[in-house]
This record gives sequence, structure tokens and C-alpha cells, in this order.
Amino acid sequence: MVNALRVHTNALWGRLPVEEKRRFARHLQRRWDILRHRMAPALRSVLDRETEAGTLKTLKGRVEQVSAVSGGVRLSIQGAKRLRCLKVDHAVNCTGPSRDYRTVGSALLTGLLETGWATQTPLGGLVCDDSGALQDASGRWSTSLYAIGPMRWGTVFETTAIPEIRQQAAELAYHLAAQVQSSSLQNSLVNEG
Repeated sequence: MVNALRVHTNALWGRLPVEEKRRFARHLQRRWDILRHRMAPALRSVLDRETEAGTLKTLKGRVEQVSAVSGGVRLSIQGAKRLRCLKVDHAVNCTGPSRDYRTVGSALLTGLLETGWATQTPLGGLVCDDSGALQDASGRWSTSLYAIGPMRWGTVFETTAIPEIRQQAAELAYHLAAQVQSSSLQNSLVNEG
């Protein structure tokens, strides 16, 4: 059922007012992500074996603190009823990247936003057109700066799975090839004229 919506979700998302998008992100995003992004069966088998062997444990809660300790990591996890402190060999962050690009600590993203070469949507992610061209602070679309994948979130909704990223990359490649071809044609016309 969720896959049947895939081809329609970006159009539906685009019709929502910003406040409705914020409400969805606040209350339903995690549930949608769980339903939408499934695990590969082979990986599921590995995780099931490790869980059965006792070498993998999962906990439900919110990570409150992480610190490096000798031989591993110390985690403080707030569950529904109590705070648990654990020392583990490994911790894997599966929450995904921050969508607020002003806070991720990337010199490239900070520079693009501070210089006004890129703008962020009210929900995070960068303002892009259908080809992925970034919008600058003056509202102009770039002809040299583009985004694909999660950076488009906010402008579009379905943008984190490989099929969407593959499609965006192909569309951007065609777009850029058309730009180069048009530029070459214009240059040859100028040189002949």
C-alpha cells in the first residue's frame, strides 16, 4: 500500500501548506519512515540471528548522552519509564542526518547558507527546483549548484530512498547535458556570426 503512494507523495506534499508539513513532520514523520523504509531480507536474517545469539540487543528510547570510554561507548537512554546507562562495544546512529543544515557543522553548507548562495526550507533541507538547482537568498535559481537526495527534503518529500536518488541523478545528468549542448550551440553560433 505504501509503495502505491510513492509516485504521488511529492505532488501531495507540494500542495500542503507549510504549517501542515510541520505538523506531519512533528507527529507522523517517524511512523511514515518506519512503514516506508523497509530492511533488505538478507540483513533482516543477519539481525535476527545476532538477536537470537544474544550479540545484538535493541532498546526503545531516546539517547540523552553519548561518551567515549575505554573499550567502547557509554550511552544514557531515556525509556518510557526510566533512564538506562549502558556501556557498549559499538553504537550505531540510525536516525539519519540533521535536516537543519545551519547546525550540521559542514563548512560547505554553512558557507552556502551564510553567503546566500543557498536557502533552507522552513522544514530543513535546501530550496531546490525540479532539477535540483539551489535557490539563492534573492530567489534566483543557480545554474551551477545542485542537490540530490536528502538535501532536497522539505522541497520534496520522497527523496531519501535509492530509487528516488537514482531518478534525481539521472534527471540532473540530462539537465546538465542539455545545458552543455545549448551552451556549445550558442558558442558555435557566435563564432560563426
